Amino acid sequence: MNKVCILLHGYLGDEADFGLLPKALKPHYDKVIICQMPGHVSINRIYTFTFDETVKMLYEVIESYTKDSIVDIIGYSLGGVMASYLAKQYNFNKVVLISPSIKFLNFSFPKLMHTYMKEVKKSCEEKIAKETEEETKKLFKADFGYIWYRFTTRFTFSTFKTFLQFIDANNKLQEKIKSPLLVIRGELDELVPKDTVETILNSCVNPVKEYIGIPKASHLFLRFSDQTDTINRIIKFLTEDNLNESNK
Repeated sequence: MNKVCILLHGYLGDEADFGLLPKALKPHYDKVIICQMPGHVSINRIYTFTFDETVKMLYEVIESYTKDSIVDIIGYSLGGVMASYLAKQYNFNKVVLISPSIKFLNFSFPKLMHTYMKEVKKSCEEKIAKETEEETKKLFKADFGYIWYRFTTRFTFSTFKTFLQFIDANNKLQEKIKSPLLVIRGELDELVPKDTVETILNSCVNPVKEYIGIPKASHLFLRFSDQTDTINRIIKFLTEDNLNESNK
């Protein structure tokens, strides 16, 4: 059977949400498919991003490949919510959820950053602490700059309603994820709170489930930073044959 990997990007995002991950996946699959959400290719058509249209598109894509292929699914941010929603209804080979925004926003972020920088200054030499502080500022400048760009060029209240509808639909769905599951979150994620991880893991009944917290990483860490190690760990999870035994 063919092996297929389907990737679902974030709200108002695109394939760049995944950084170098799609390229790294290609040697391991017959097909790597990045689903472009309705209205996200052309800003002028963002109004077509509705819950009903997007669900219809996702079901069509999943149905077309699950019939005769082994399918892995990876979702980032809102795409992580969508992947969770689908994984409760389909028995995928493997599921990877990256910064899944099943809870939104991370209201503890200011306190988190204060504690983080306090610990850095306490545990590191002054020079290293200063460098870490500058790196962190640079990271979040890129993050918030891009978030602001997306907000000012693509945001509409109707698409935000769709965003919330997906979160609500996933959280209300009583079915459990039965596939092996990997959850990844940047430890400095400014949008997705940490307790999201426990909620997601509790929604999976497969004994093979794992969480990876990425140090010094924000919500857009795959887009704006070198995550070679993280990508290698994702590949390892997806390609280890022994994981398949628990999904039979």
